[in-house]
Amino acid sequence: MKNEFEERMGNIMKVIKKTKKVIAVLVLCCTAILLGSLNKNIFGFDYKTKNMLNAKNTVSQLNSMMPISMSPTQRDTPQDNSTIEIKPVPASVETNSLPAIKKTDPEFMERTKQIKEESQKSVTGVFDTEMDIKQEDSGVKLDFSLHNISDKDLALYFRSSQKFDIFITDSNGDEVYRWSHGKGFLMSIIEIELKKYEKLSFSEVWGYTDNNGNRVPPGKYSITVKLLPKLKNGKNISPDELMAVKDIEVK
Repeated sequence: MKNEFEERMGNIMKVIKKTKKVIAVLVLCCTAILLGSLNKNIFGFDYKTKNMLNAKNTVSQLNSMMPISMSPTQRDTPQDNSTIEIKPVPASVETNSLPAIKKTDPEFMERTKQIKEESQKSVTGVFDTEMDIKQEDSGVKLDFSLHNISDKDLALYFRSSQKFDIFITDSNGDEVYRWSHGKGFLMSIIEIELKKYEKLSFSEVWGYTDNNGNRVPPGKYSITVKLLPKLKNGKNISPDELMAVKDIEVK
C-alpha cells in the first residue's frame, strides 16, 4: 500500500510540474500579446511614440520651407528696416510674363500704309452716268443710266432697294426737293453684273414740287442724279462717275 501511494504521489508531482510549465508558457504568451497591443517590443520601446516623433520632425521641416504668415500690419511694414529694390526688365530679356520688345520693320509699316491708301483711293474710268431730260408743263421726265465704260464685266451690288436719288436745288443752292424724302426702302443686298459697255437705265418724273408737295416758284433749278452702286471687290468708285447734273428753268 505504501509503495502504491508513493507511486501515485510521484505521478501527481509530475503532472503538477508539467502543469506549471504550461501555465508559464501561457503567461508568457499573454504577456507578449498584451505588450503587442500596447505597441511595445520586447525591449520596451514605444513604436507609436516613435511614429509621432517622426511626424513631428516632418512637420517642422515643412514649416521651415513655407513662408511665414504675417498679419496685414506686418505685411505693410518692412521688418528690420529692409528695403525692396524694383528694377525694370531689359527689353532684350525674355521671360514667361514679359516677351521681348521688338522694333517694327519700317519697310513693313510703309508698305501697310501704301496698301491702306490704295484701298481708299477711288477708281476712275469705270462708269459714266448719263441723264436726258424732257421738260413739260406738268413736270420734267428724267431718263438716266449707269454706263460701264471699262473693258471688263463688273460685279456690283446695292445695299437696299434704293438704287439712286434725285436732288433739286434752287438758284441759291438750297435743296427744295429730294426724291427719297418720305420713302421707305427694303434693306437687302441686291447684286448686279454689268457687262462691259452695258447700261443700267432708270426713269423718273419731277412734278415741280418741293418736299412738302407744294409747287416751286418760277426760277432756275439744278437737277442732280446720284447712283448708289458698290463694287464687290471693295474698291471705291469715284463720286463724279456716279453723278449727272442738268439745269432747267421753271416758268
